[in-house]
Amino acid sequence: MTPSRRKHCDGVKCWVCNQYFKDSKTLQAHYRNIHQTTQSQINYTCLERTITKCKEEIAKNNYIIRQLNVQNENLRKDALKLRKENKTLKEENNAFKKKVANDYYLNQYEIAQNEIIELIQEKDILIREAEAKDKEIFLLQDQISNLTISNGKIELELTPLSGLIYLDIYYVM
Repeated sequence: MTPSRRKHCDGVKCWVCNQYFKDSKTLQAHYRNIHQTTQSQINYTCLERTITKCKEEIAKNNYIIRQLNVQNENLRKDALKLRKENKTLKEENNAFKKKVANDYYLNQYEIAQNEIIELIQEKDILIREAEAKDKEIFLLQDQISNLTISNGKIELELTPLSGLIYLDIYYVM
């Protein structure tokens, strides 16, 4: 069946006058009598209409293809922009992670540095205390070396700062 003779619920349609007929034989008789066309003219006209419709469809499809190509190109551009933006965001994220890690390690370094300073200060205090004890020991050793024993008494000669002090210590022989 050609495109000009579409079936209808009541029969076949004439493409010239849009009338419906009960079958294709009646339609062909209608073409010959009313429109004075031969079968070859009918076939040729049907082919022309089919070709015209196909050209129209091709033009529509070409237009749709051009639109889709434009949309596709726009999508490619958008995808490229998104890839660049994604790369930039990844770089920013990595930089942020490094900054956070650097801040953490810098903070840990500062804490350790403060602890070292505190330990050095404690060490200095202990050194001063040890030096003071060493001085006391030295003075005591000096005082012990100045001890003399006479007549059962121990005399202790102290440094000039404290003056001369005698200790009465009796010892048994």
